[in-house]
Amino acid sequence: MTQKWFRKPVVSLLVVLVSAPLTLIVPVLASGFPVFDAANFQQALQQLLQMEQQYRQLVQTYQTLRSQYEHMQRMARTVPDNMVIRLGTSGPELTSAQQWLTAAALNGSVVIQTTNPVFDRELGLVLIGGEVFAYERQQQGNDWDATRSTIRLIGRGLLGSKPGIHRGPEPVVVLPIGPVGRLTQALAQSGANEQELFVSTQADKNNPYETLNAPALLLCSSDGAKMELITAPSRCVAPWHRGMYNTTPQGSWPGARNSGGNPQQDTLVIGWWPRYPSGMPNQQSPMWTGLSTDQRSALMRCRMYAWMGFPVRFHDTWLTGGTGIVDLELLDDGVGTFNVLASALDQGFDWEESLASSFSLRVGAGGQDASAICSRLQTKAVDGVEVRVRWEYRLPPADPAQGGSGQNANAAATFLDKVATFGNTAPMIGKVKLRVRAPAKILQVEDAR
Repeated sequence: MTQKWFRKPVVSLLVVLVSAPLTLIVPVLASGFPVFDAANFQQALQQLLQMEQQYRQLVQTYQTLRSQYEHMQRMARTVPDNMVIRLGTSGPELTSAQQWLTAAALNGSVVIQTTNPVFDRELGLVLIGGEVFAYERQQQGNDWDATRSTIRLIGRGLLGSKPGIHRGPEPVVVLPIGPVGRLTQALAQSGANEQELFVSTQADKNNPYETLNAPALLLCSSDGAKMELITAPSRCVAPWHRGMYNTTPQGSWPGARNSGGNPQQDTLVIGWWPRYPSGMPNQQSPMWTGLSTDQRSALMRCRMYAWMGFPVRFHDTWLTGGTGIVDLELLDDGVGTFNVLASALDQGFDWEESLASSFSLRVGAGGQDASAICSRLQTKAVDGVEVRVRWEYRLPPADPAQGGSGQNANAAATFLDKVATFGNTAPMIGKVKLRVRAPAKILQVEDAR
C-alpha cells in the first residue's frame, strides 16, 4: 500500500501576551509553509524587556515625587502659620491696624486666641511679635481645639526681650524651653534653714507639690526684670542652693495659690538646662561670705556643684617626702572663667577645713607639684587621702539689675549671656599623679643568737 503525503497550505496566527501593564500582541499571518525567524523574535523580546524596564523607572519616579509631595503636606500641617486672631474668646477677628496690647505691665486680663491649637502644655513660653510671653492655657468647655488655642498672658518681656505695642494678627511661636511652673508659696530670703519648694505647672495650681524635671531652675519675675538660678533636690532649697551658676541671690520671691490672679504676685519657675554642673562661688562673693561655717562645709560636699576627686587608699600609709606627693596639670581654666584649686582631706566630709591649704593651678605650666596641700597630713599615718580639684568662678556674679548703661542697654540680656557662659564652660584637667609610701609593719623581732 502506498501512502501519499500532501503538502497543504497552513495559516498560522502567533500571539505573544505579556503581563500588565504592558501587553504586546504580535500577529504573524503567513500563507504557505510555517516560517520561523529566530533573529526577529530575539530582537522583539529585547525591545519588550527594554520597554518594561522604562515603565518601572517611570513608576519609581512617580512614587518618589508622590512621597515628597505627601511629606510637604505633612510638614505644612505640622508647622502651621499660627497667628493671633482674636482678643478675648468672642467677637470679631483682629484687623491689621487694631492695637490689642500696650507696652504696660500685664494685669491678668489679657486673653487671646490663635489660629491653630498649638498650646499642648497648660503653662509655657511663647514668642509673639518678637516679645517673649509666659502663658496660661484657658479651658473652653469640652472643645479641646478651642482650649489649646486660647491663652491668658501671665508674663511679658521675658528672657531679654522688651515689652512693645502689639497690633493686628502677629506670628505666634511656642518656645521649647522649660517646663514652666509658678511658685504657689513664697520662697523666703536665704537664711539658716532649708525651705520646701512649692511649684505647680497647672493653670489652676491644683497640685502645688510638683517637681520640675530640670537640673536647674530659673526664678523669674513676671516682668522679666528679676532673675536667679537655683537648684532644688527633692524640692528642698538650702541657702547654698541659691545663686547657682554665679548668679546673685535676689532675696525673697512671692508665690500664691489662687488661680487667675495678678501676674505680679506670681513667680515664674523655668526649667533650665546648662551643659555642666555649677562651679563653686568665689570666696570673695556675697554668696560665700553670707554663709556660716557649717553651711560652707555643706556647700563643699553638695553634689549640685562640680569637682573632681582623686583618692588613694592604703591602711596606715604615710605621705612623706615633702615634694612629689601630688602632681597636677591644668590644660584650660574655661578661658579665664574659673580659678582652679586643689585641696586634700584624709577623713570625714568637712572640706571647709582643707581650704586654708589649697593650691592654685596655672594653665600651661605642665605638671605642678601640689604636695603642699598634704603638709598637715605628713606627721601621722593615714588610711588614705582624697585630692579634690574644684573650680570657683573668677568673674563677678551676674546680676540682672546691673546690665550696663545707655539707651540700648539690656540688663536681662547681659545677665543671660553671662549665665550661658557660666553654665556651658568647664575647666580641663590633664595628668594627675599621686605618690604615697606603701604601709609596712614589723610583726616580730627575734633576738640575735
